[in-house]
Amino acid sequence: MKPFGMTDHINQLLGLQRAIRDAQLSRISNLAVPDGVQQLMRTVKRTMAAATVMENVKQITSVPIVQLIPSLDGIKESVERSNKEIKNFSEILLRAGYPPTLSVDIREGRELGSAFGEYLEKDSETLEVLVSKVDYMMTEKLFRPQVIDMLKHSWERSSALKGRTQLTRQALTAHNWGLYALTVPSLLTQLEGVVAQSFDHKEKLNTSQLKLLVNNLFSDDKNWLDFEKNAKKFYLDQILNGDFRHGEQTRYETNRHAIAHGAALPDFFAKKEVSLKIILMLDAILHGVDNLEEADIHKAKQKLKVLNRIKRIKKGRESKIGNFAVRRTKIAGFHAINESGIVVCQGEDYEVADYLFNKG
Repeated sequence: MKPFGMTDHINQLLGLQRAIRDAQLSRISNLAVPDGVQQLMRTVKRTMAAATVMENVKQITSVPIVQLIPSLDGIKESVERSNKEIKNFSEILLRAGYPPTLSVDIREGRELGSAFGEYLEKDSETLEVLVSKVDYMMTEKLFRPQVIDMLKHSWERSSALKGRTQLTRQALTAHNWGLYALTVPSLLTQLEGVVAQSFDHKEKLNTSQLKLLVNNLFSDDKNWLDFEKNAKKFYLDQILNGDFRHGEQTRYETNRHAIAHGAALPDFFAKKEVSLKIILMLDAILHGVDNLEEADIHKAKQKLKVLNRIKRIKKGRESKIGNFAVRRTKIAGFHAINESGIVVCQGEDYEVADYLFNKG
């Protein structure tokens, strides 16, 4: 499934070229003349356009390369500026509690990244203002019902949703109807299933195993303009956050555990913006699945084996895995220790498993 919003940078340049050409051709008056003459004029315009393109192509071959260098530098600067604005857009979404998205027009993403870039430099006091602006922008401007319908049709073609399209189709329709108490829990249940299926995993997944697969789905090796990095961070921090108390507001309204266990009341999460966040997270997963290769799947399965060995280590004890000793502590989590006795990796079990496999 390919993104229907983001387009290649080169399309912007082609669009500019077309706009200039159209402006030139528009100088021909659109007079009230008989249909036959109007048809002739349209033919003349098309002929002129084709001739202009051919003449430009001929001229390119005769331009000295030295004269092209300033133009190439300008294109490079434009691409770098565009990339920065898109990265800003992704970071702004994350700050405001949204996963990144590729399903917006690149021009809109750039404009918003530029307009809201100032918030990345400000303190947390401005966060509420940013969240309010981003909520309105995302729910009322960028993802109107028509866009959600486009997303629905795009998902219909995704092989990663095979056997799930009945639910996703109904969920997106329910979102457009404002039935957010239905869309949030129903789509949340599909996130783990799509991740597991993409890695051909058949058994039940515990949280550590799921985190490892998410970490590999959004690999740092394929981090395009921070999309993978921010998608992974949103999933691990805001969906797989296990902290909750029954009947109380959770830190993140997208907390999968709180919603799945019935701890989060619908009054907390049945909101348009929360429903959209889950939709965009599933969309991000589908883009990640599109980029998976057989080698990625094989590596993830091997890492799960390392993880299973680590999980069997008891607190206060060490186990040898490869050339590393692995220790589990009550407070600091897991440590990987090299032959010199130096802690080279510290974190959750899935993070240590990922490190050990890569060093293996």
